[in-house]
Amino acid sequence: MFRIFIIPNRTRAHLCPVLKLVLDLWPAILRPNRKYIMPKKIQQLISNYCEEHEVVIPSGFARHTPSRYVIVRTHCEPPKLIAATWFSTADVVYYIDKFLLPELGELLAGSIRILDFQGREELAYTGTSRLKHVKHFEVSEEGCDAH
Repeated sequence: MFRIFIIPNRTRAHLCPVLKLVLDLWPAILRPNRKYIMPKKIQQLISNYCEEHEVVIPSGFARHTPSRYVIVRTHCEPPKLIAATWFSTADVVYYIDKFLLPELGELLAGSIRILDFQGREELAYTGTSRLKHVKHFEVSEEGCDAH
């Protein structure tokens, strides 16, 4: 018999890296029919996108395992990638609510781009717990493994 423990997303940052990785991969384990992209490929896709669109990658980006969702601050000159990445839309919404919305206020919609590198979609913050699909985007897979 299995016991399932639910750990809130905000406490995951305090867990050891191995346990955090297992928790991040758990949805892919539960739903094996969904396509899962390995972190190294996601990191390369993000790097390719940033190079193609002249987005600055902060030095802190390489410190963490990349996940599928990223936010680009478009109001900066040049645009800048936020060093954190997220595995779930709930984590993205939490970050926006707690950090970006208080800072940017009404300018938020025109100041950020939310990108899903697994689904290759640009998303928009709606003020609710869901993100809205805006459009698909293309990114070069140069340098990505074919696995």
